[in-house]
Amino acid sequence: MSTVIANELHRRLTFRATTVPWFTAQYQGGGLALIGLAITTAALAALESFAPTLGALTQAAAMLAIMAAVGLARFLTLRYLVF
Repeated sequence: MSTVIANELHRRLTFRATTVPWFTAQYQGGGLALIGLAITTAALAALESFAPTLGALTQAAAMLAIMAAVGLARFLTLRYLVF
């Protein structure tokens, strides 16, 4: 539900793309959210697999960096390809 609300707020407020149909925005935005989830999950699994001895602070920093990169990529994709 939060993805639907976020997609609609991006469509209306952030990008002012009222010409993009609601279903199209939800379909494409939801798909991007799922892709972002898959990338984040894979990156965190790879981090655990290839560097299991990292300290908690380093793991947290890596997790934040991964999530920030995926969030930025999703925003830019919404901006330039969806809306």
